[in-house]
Amino acid sequence: MSQIKMYLCAALSAVLLAAAAEFPSLWFLSFGALYPLICALLWNGLSQKPLGKRLLAGAFLGLFFGFLYFSFCFRWLWGLMPGLNFAVGLLQALFFVLFGLLSPFFTRRFTGCLFGLPALWTGCELLRSLGPFGFTWYGLSDIQTPNLPLLQYASLFGCRFLDYAAVFLVCAFVLFFTDRNRLHRLKALGAVVLFAAVQTAGCLYIAPVRDADKTVRLVQANMDMNKKTDTEALRKHIRLSKKGPGADLIMWPETTLSLLVPVFEHSVSEACRELGAPIVTGANVPMGENYTNSAVLFSVKGRRMGQYDKCRLVPFGEYTPFKRFFKKAPNPELAEWEAAPGSKEAAVLKTGPFKIGVCLCSEASFTEPARKQAKAGANVLAALSNDGWFGKSNAAYAHFRFARLRAVENRRWFLFCTSTGISGVVTPYGQIAARAPEGTETALDSPFGFETEKTLFTKTGDIFSPLCCLAALWLAAAGAWAGKKEKG
Repeated sequence: MSQIKMYLCAALSAVLLAAAAEFPSLWFLSFGALYPLICALLWNGLSQKPLGKRLLAGAFLGLFFGFLYFSFCFRWLWGLMPGLNFAVGLLQALFFVLFGLLSPFFTRRFTGCLFGLPALWTGCELLRSLGPFGFTWYGLSDIQTPNLPLLQYASLFGCRFLDYAAVFLVCAFVLFFTDRNRLHRLKALGAVVLFAAVQTAGCLYIAPVRDADKTVRLVQANMDMNKKTDTEALRKHIRLSKKGPGADLIMWPETTLSLLVPVFEHSVSEACRELGAPIVTGANVPMGENYTNSAVLFSVKGRRMGQYDKCRLVPFGEYTPFKRFFKKAPNPELAEWEAAPGSKEAAVLKTGPFKIGVCLCSEASFTEPARKQAKAGANVLAALSNDGWFGKSNAAYAHFRFARLRAVENRRWFLFCTSTGISGVVTPYGQIAARAPEGTETALDSPFGFETEKTLFTKTGDIFSPLCCLAALWLAAAGAWAGKKEKG
């Protein structure tokens, strides 16, 4: 295979995976989208070129694929800053540079290709989530959320099991169609059968929804949170909260109040007493010279019962990382006032029977915030978000997909309340119980219930991804050793 053909294969994979990410009904393409890329990496790894050239060629293939894919998926960032999607796309592509760079160590051995490449991909996804610039969006796992049978394994191993399973299936098909060794082809076919069995068995984990005896009202005011006034927002959210029969719980999105001061706090308290229901609202809470991006709970009697402060802040959006290296803040809005991170300890919001574990905005895309809340005793999970800056892109749906992952990982109802949509409720098994379309003004009512049992994932956290990293290192070392023996 020529260099041009390999790059065309990488481009085809980027296009197919982008289609799966863009259109929810095409999620199944995520199982085959990587086939051309894996074929190109396999061909590169099996070539007779010196190892250094194969490593470099693999790295450039990974960079090319990653940059095309992520630059397209993150195109909605262009509205925040022209060209920002390309910068983020390049940053995200670096992790697939690592995938392509190390691929030659796996492609010369059957076991390395079948088991090692999926482990390497999963390890790269883990690395992509770490650090202040960690960003997990548009991974194979969240694209596959409509696949309910496979999704159920997230309660055991976490969402990255879905990444591993998808790449495992692709590698099995690649080996079946390209390996000339009959025994290897038979093993590859067996791997496909194994995947089918795992996929089918996932149906056994889907249980009927039970005890959904509470009603939540998610208020989606469809306001531009950057232009509204607090007084205007408060009046509109209270008005929408009064629509329909009484609810057991009312939720308002992130930064409904840009500043929680006593006069607004008093208005929320009065609304709770009038509506006869507790309210969870997003608000910026003053803290010294800064503020916290918070979710605040008011009881049915209007008392302020608790507050969760966002821990994982958005770099350059809520705070300036590595501030000492900048003479002035890159984002002018952060020149005088920045958000301060909350405590990393879980802060479950409690009133009456409600024990609510809250995530704010992008925190829902990471596994740990919701898991910590569930482990600390939350019987329902929630996320408040200001999604208005997504514009008309598919980013709102991409964000909502994380509600399904977090719900299944922890077997909790997940309440997702946003300013402009998508707001919705997800069952502990990943089904969408109710959903309000984006770009509409509405108050969405949905039944939900309480769950208290802790899943294996809730108890142990993500141990699957680090194990994949160790397995990838071991198989890479074995592949390098085998390559030396061949050369000798």
